Amino acid sequence: MKRVIALLVAVLMALPLVACQLTDNGEPSGTVAPSPTAGTEDDSSGTITGDIQRDAVVAIIGDGAYTVTLGEVKDTFDAYVEYFSYYGYDVTSDAATLEAFKDDIVNMLVQEKLVQYKAEQLGYFDLTSEQEAELDVLYQAELDDLNSYYRDQAESEALTDETLDVDARTMELILQEAASNMGKEDVTYEEYLEFLYDSEKLEYVTSVMRQDLFKDVTASDDAIMTEYSSALASDMEHYAEYPGDYKTNQEAYEYESSGFPVTYAPEGYYRIYDLMIAYEGDLSEEYDAHLATMNELEAEYKSLSFQNGLEPTDENTARLNEILAQYKELQAERDEMFAQYAASAKAEAEDYYAQLEAGAEFASLMENTDNLS
Repeated sequence: MKRVIALLVAVLMALPLVACQLTDNGEPSGTVAPSPTAGTEDDSSGTITGDIQRDAVVAIIGDGAYTVTLGEVKDTFDAYVEYFSYYGYDVTSDAATLEAFKDDIVNMLVQEKLVQYKAEQLGYFDLTSEQEAELDVLYQAELDDLNSYYRDQAESEALTDETLDVDARTMELILQEAASNMGKEDVTYEEYLEFLYDSEKLEYVTSVMRQDLFKDVTASDDAIMTEYSSALASDMEHYAEYPGDYKTNQEAYEYESSGFPVTYAPEGYYRIYDLMIAYEGDLSEEYDAHLATMNELEAEYKSLSFQNGLEPTDENTARLNEILAQYKELQAERDEMFAQYAASAKAEAEDYYAQLEAGAEFASLMENTDNLS
């Protein structure tokens, strides 16, 4: 799956005293609806097609230093449509859903710019040397993840294409992501690095601002219970009508750190946990060579067996026995190779099992291992 969603969404936070520039009647000044502009057309699905005025302003934030453009809305809209399609959702299939989705995209982009505007006003972009160092570590981790992700993909492709240049293919994949995330087909690697740094800095500054502004915020037990009761009632009503949404929302909260915790599970859902223990390293080339030889022996055995069934000969019978003996020997050697390869993982699995047999809680074992699914 493309690494799209994390790069498009800044951390969204409701902040007091931040708003779009308003006119006297309370409407955002200079704001236009994200609808087709000159040079655009609506297709039957309600999405924008054809050329658009990408620099047309959809929203003005604060004193006008930050804006949301139609191009940003279109690029983000397209990326999210693609993202949701990976999960089997077509947000353009229903008119009401589509309109709400468009509104959500605009609101998300406005909130992102609001956060930047407020952070700049309060001076959070002026990082200390320690903060710069922390940001550099986070940025480098992002680069390492980027290169590792696409190099693994390139190396996998190279297994079936010996002519493939892994370095060139890795760069090609990175630039494909860059073009998708930045909405620019001819984007350079250096431009994408700058984009990634700015994205990482915005996320870091947002986190610093959140921690600073909310460090003294507390909530009473009564307020917490009121909020929980409201959320529970809402969840019970929603999942009674749409029980299938529970799995999607729960996984989104747990694995993608998005949305809100689900307070109610519809009847009939069960959670199954397991520990996935990965093997270390790779099997030897000899292991694969044995399999290739065994496949050849199997093909020869089938052919000779057919011939011997039609017209048995001592020579064919002798060869069939040789093939079986050689095949069994190779199979035994492969089994031994795999046993050695899997020994550490098997020992780890047996250790977990012994702890469970001794009364350890499965959940506690999961908390202390990375082999979690």
